[in-house]
Amino acid sequence: MKLKAIITLFLLSCSLAFSQTSFEAGYFIDDQGNKTPCLIENKDWKNNPDNFNYKISDTDKVQTRGLSETLEFGIYKTVKYVKASISLDKNEKIDPALDPSNTEELPPKEIFLQVLLSGKAQLFQYTEEGLIRFFFQIDDGKIEQLTYRKYQNQDQQ
Repeated sequence: MKLKAIITLFLLSCSLAFSQTSFEAGYFIDDQGNKTPCLIENKDWKNNPDNFNYKISDTDKVQTRGLSETLEFGIYKTVKYVKASISLDKNEKIDPALDPSNTEELPPKEIFLQVLLSGKAQLFQYTEEGLIRFFFQIDDGKIEQLTYRKYQNQDQQ
């Protein structure tokens, strides 16, 4: 009986350890460009988030910010996301009957992009269930998606 109680106590303590929320030092930049240091809940996002939870200090209440009011947020030395309005190509299939057109009009969408590399040129990643896309930006130019698409040259029949 004593062994069962010890095993039950051990299992309960393990489940509590995995369910703890981790807030780490970070920041966010609002739409007016004001940078606010805070503690951000590190959810180790598998997919790009639409919002994030934060606290100004350990004792403050948890608040949520989303795309509409945030330009950028990050957890120091871990992850950084920037808001971008981009045309997201979700096409996975390459048609065997090649499309004669190499352009496609896609409606712009506001999303958070994860910053993978920063510098004169930047590399970004967007991930959602079953989809990974990469984007780049040179200097302060437009953020563009890296694409690979086969198309048929109209001059060659």
